[in-house]
Amino acid sequence: MENTQFTIKSFLERFYSFSDAVIKDISLSFRRSGEMGKASVELSCRDEESTSADKWINLIIHLKEVVELAIHESERESYQVLSNELHILESEDLLFIDFGALVDEPTSSGELRESRFYFVCKDLAWETVDYRD
Repeated sequence: MENTQFTIKSFLERFYSFSDAVIKDISLSFRRSGEMGKASVELSCRDEESTSADKWINLIIHLKEVVELAIHESERESYQVLSNELHILESEDLLFIDFGALVDEPTSSGELRESRFYFVCKDLAWETVDYRD
């Protein structure tokens, strides 16, 4: 079930700030005439509300009306594992989402834009699915 009603704080707390989460898949649709871009990111992460013993589930984050993004990946630098947690900043009527590239929590959109792996969107929704590799 897709969830669009949440607070940033409760979302991050429920999923342990995505500490050590693993990105499984990224899907991206660029803008088309009259339509904004969209993306989805599937991660394996711990869920405080999971009934499984180890609390691991898969989560799909649907990013709606994506207006900006940056994704950097190389042999020497990978962001598949979120060692530095996920950061979300609400600013300028947008959501700025850093997928673990920044060590410290950003306090401004400018700081978040220094990340090498981020999305900026107008809204997001999420859904949990059973854990799978």
